[in-house]
Amino acid sequence: MSTTTKRKRASAPRVRTGCPTCKIRHVKCDEEKPECRQCTSTGRKCDGYQPVNKQEHQKSQRQQFDRLRNTSSASPVPLPSADHRIVLRPGTRTERHYVELFSSRTAGAFSGYFQSGLWEYLLPQLSQSNAAVRHAVTAISAIHEKYLRASGSLHALPPTDISSEENEKFALHQYNKAISSLLEYLSQPEQPLDLTIIVCCLFACLEMLRGNNEQAMDHMEAGLRILSRPAQDGTPFHQQSANKRTVTSADIEKELSHLWSRFNIQLSLFGRQLAPFAPENDTGNGLTFTTVADARHSLDVLMDKALRFIRVAIHHPDPSTALFMQQQADIKIEFDGWSVAFDNLMKRPERRIKLSDARGPLLLRTYHRTTATWLLTCCSKSTMIFDNYEADFAAIISYVDEMLRPSEGSSEPFSLEMGAVPALYWSACKCRNPILRRKAIDLLFGHSRHEGMWQAQKSVTVAQLALEVEEAAVSHLPVELRFVEEEHRIYDVLVPPDPTCGFVFLLRKGPDGGFFQTVQPLGST
Repeated sequence: MSTTTKRKRASAPRVRTGCPTCKIRHVKCDEEKPECRQCTSTGRKCDGYQPVNKQEHQKSQRQQFDRLRNTSSASPVPLPSADHRIVLRPGTRTERHYVELFSSRTAGAFSGYFQSGLWEYLLPQLSQSNAAVRHAVTAISAIHEKYLRASGSLHALPPTDISSEENEKFALHQYNKAISSLLEYLSQPEQPLDLTIIVCCLFACLEMLRGNNEQAMDHMEAGLRILSRPAQDGTPFHQQSANKRTVTSADIEKELSHLWSRFNIQLSLFGRQLAPFAPENDTGNGLTFTTVADARHSLDVLMDKALRFIRVAIHHPDPSTALFMQQQADIKIEFDGWSVAFDNLMKRPERRIKLSDARGPLLLRTYHRTTATWLLTCCSKSTMIFDNYEADFAAIISYVDEMLRPSEGSSEPFSLEMGAVPALYWSACKCRNPILRRKAIDLLFGHSRHEGMWQAQKSVTVAQLALEVEEAAVSHLPVELRFVEEEHRIYDVLVPPDPTCGFVFLLRKGPDGGFFQTVQPLGST
């Protein structure tokens, strides 16, 4: 019987820094970077090298697991729970669930068709470090989850056994904790107000989600009062230097300022006074944009300026004076300048203009055309003036029609800001072309979405009511021939802010040229 000498491994230490491919093949890695020659010379893909500290962490984890596995079953050591994190996050497990939901779904829904550093980055970060923000975000996500589950948009998440009533109680509890945390924050001397503005914004969002428009507007007005309040040196809050902030960068500050400007517009459309607050921006001839966000911010300023003029004009006994006409013409020039600049922007490649959603530009065109049309008609006391703008109504409805076509992300049941609903509603009430009008109502009917304080279902009900009241005298005619004389037209529809209210006020023109108001229950003509 022959004997052979058993080969022994050299006593050199085992090398643990080679690439994973060589380790699997059990060959010595030459550790050439970025790819080793052992892999490249044989046509294989080199997977690179793991940092030593990561390897040591993995080794430590394996050793810990081995110790747990070998522990006697008589005295078992509990394994870490599924909710275990290396970095402990604040809050209970339920709170952490809703903070995660906010980051993954709610923030995107609130930012809408545009990129948002505020919703997608800053607020998720603040929720980990500030109690008021965390509790407010948790409450918002709890209510938002109800919307998502009701619309079937949460199919990717496990079902929950929490009832609607329990969900509402939890959200209200978090809301109260957010208020308490904010009051504690404000009780400390010389606290910067940027965080207060952010939490106030979250409170308004929460009330809109809950359908409490009056309370939402109260929070908006409170925030706008703070924003409009000058500092000790006389500088308005939104123009103060960034070094007086604690949580906002210059870009976030600008975005937050424009968000509050759009809140201000929503307030005005629901009957509240416009606050003396408007973000700074240059508009008019020679205007250029480098991104869609720039165009949006510029349009915010224009809409604010136009709406202030409209509010004065519609309440003035004679807005047809030369002064009004000149102001109207000057603002119209700025709208024309915006349109030219935006057309030039949209000729550039998408990657250069930072376009995140093709529906964003359509929304901007919709509100540019809607506001410009309102601007050009507001100085007339006759509803017949709208007949001169059928082409504008057709363009508005066409933009919205394209915007509402099925696409990825179109199933979100809630949007923080105004979208298709206000523009369609205004067109359905002001355009008397029977075909275009019905097209706007049909689009509203198929758009079951909650946009800020606007609810599509309520809006389509009111628009349909206005159509039926106006066309009552010509209802026997074919639809395309139902031209409504001014004596049968509604000058304005006043809708109470409470979404559960079952009636509206119709403002009509009398035979003497004056206006009178009637109460019209919804659902009857």
